[in-house]
Amino acid sequence: MPGIDEAKQFVPLKIAVLTVSDTRNLKDDKSGALLVQRIGAAGHVVAERSIVPDDVEAIRARFEPKGWDVRPFRIRSRPASGTFVPEPPPKKRLHGCELMGSRPFEHLHVTATAKAVLCCQDYYERLTVGDLSRETVRDLLGGDTMARLRRWTYGVEEAPEDFLCRRCEFAIGE
Repeated sequence: MPGIDEAKQFVPLKIAVLTVSDTRNLKDDKSGALLVQRIGAAGHVVAERSIVPDDVEAIRARFEPKGWDVRPFRIRSRPASGTFVPEPPPKKRLHGCELMGSRPFEHLHVTATAKAVLCCQDYYERLTVGDLSRETVRDLLGGDTMARLRRWTYGVEEAPEDFLCRRCEFAIGE
């Protein structure tokens, strides 16, 4: 398997599944349930599963005592939100992401249809890493697609001109 050294001992991760929603509960949160199932199938541990309202102060009260830095960010052109924030000018050279650390190394974003995408800012699923209904988290994180997207995000390789991160307000670059 590309990117994974099978000779090394597998160390399961403790993963929290957090759904931010004003309408869902644990019974009808299908994407959260799928994540829990896939995390377990990959040999990892679900440390916590919860649903919190879309309220930054409630999220802050819950997670800052655990050491999380909770910061609100303005919404950028979410589909059907009625909100539009102009995109910044494109960056010529990328050096990473300032939105919650190193996204392509620490996060796997999963859509309601089980598609894994590079980033939560990818509303239109343009940078699909894989499909968790057919692949494991391990396969996706260690796969060639994620490796290529990491190289582009961190400037190891030149990203295409239309690469999502080039116009993201959270991209580190020049």
